[in-house]
Amino acid sequence: MIISLEQALDIARRAEEVLAPIGYHIGLTGGCLFRGGSDKDIDLIVYPHDPTAEKPEDWEGIVEAALKTAGLVDRFTTDTNYVNRVVWIMGWNGTRVDLFMS
Repeated sequence: MIISLEQALDIARRAEEVLAPIGYHIGLTGGCLFRGGSDKDIDLIVYPHDPTAEKPEDWEGIVEAALKTAGLVDRFTTDTNYVNRVVWIMGWNGTRVDLFMS
């Protein structure tokens, strides 16, 4: 299944809508952005609006709960060895979504 840029933008916009009110933003990267589509996944970057602000102790739970309201589900793994970044792997309607946490 090819994931189009339009599908990736739809998911990114849904995520931005629920993350912005809690102080986070979303960025699109990877094959969907650079090639206009992907046969593997959608790559998103989650970053704080104010990178100098101290994150609340439960920031992961807050962000995950917000993403679930946008339709992202089942964080089935967290990869902490990928380019020294935390990567959450979630799903959206059967599509893999990798979220690079900043």
